[in-house]
Amino acid sequence: MYQKIRPLKNSILFFMATTLLLPITAIHAQELRCSVSVNYNLLQGNDFTFLRDMQSTLEQYINDRVWTEDRFEKDERISCSFGLTFTKAQGIDKFEVTLDITASRPVYQSATETTSLKLVDNSWAFSYVPNQAIVFDPNRFDPLASVLDYYAFLILGFDYDSFSEQGGTPYFEKARRIVELAQTQGGSGWQYGGTERSRGVLIQELLDPRMKPLRQASFDYHHHGLDHFLQNPNSSRQRVLETLTQLEQLSQESARKHTFELFFAMKSQELVSIFENSPFSNRAYSILLKVDSGRSNTYDRLTAN
Repeated sequence: MYQKIRPLKNSILFFMATTLLLPITAIHAQELRCSVSVNYNLLQGNDFTFLRDMQSTLEQYINDRVWTEDRFEKDERISCSFGLTFTKAQGIDKFEVTLDITASRPVYQSATETTSLKLVDNSWAFSYVPNQAIVFDPNRFDPLASVLDYYAFLILGFDYDSFSEQGGTPYFEKARRIVELAQTQGGSGWQYGGTERSRGVLIQELLDPRMKPLRQASFDYHHHGLDHFLQNPNSSRQRVLETLTQLEQLSQESARKHTFELFFAMKSQELVSIFENSPFSNRAYSILLKVDSGRSNTYDRLTAN
């Protein structure tokens, strides 16, 4: 039995990610390199300084766990951050929190990174007491641990999707399992359907067969576009333009989705940098106005050539 290795940064193995096989006996390493910030300045009326401890507690939980069966080198760990802003307290141990999540992955043969996930979750509520241990249990819902697990698998899913076609599916499936467990408990932010951009809606879209073209476009954008940009900029621009054309067609076939919004929220500035002052700027501008009209001010830079 064999396992795939995630592509190495600045290595020819980067391009062999979907074919290189290693024995399953290879030593595993942690996959995430996550920094956590905790802000409880909005809370009033009690001493909440014990919440400072959550920073190290959450970092240890996320960074010390092995989340996949693949082998990660130390410099391959996925950079990510979780920013917790405590917005409301009920008593001394029950909280409502806004969570900011970001993750990035390297661009091949470059010192730069590109954002692979960026979103805000406004629906997190949990209980926490000083020195509370966080226990990983994939078969049990926990308002604190399950959200951390969900986003860890989401980060992995988006990262793997950028390196291989539909490569993130196993991790999105794990996130969906967490959603299903959460729904039996009636927790907030987990519901399917409706207009709210919940955790349930997001994972439902990511695993919807009708949204496969969006995930394919994400792979093409990163692997055929960004990762070859330094070697052949115009060829890479052409591939990114083809990706945008695919997204234009998909946007015409279905209602606007949360996953569409995520993609362009992450990539709008980067897309401008790719096409600005290039022969493809006008065509890119035309498509971007159709699929992401809400950011027209950002894309207007493409017309100043």
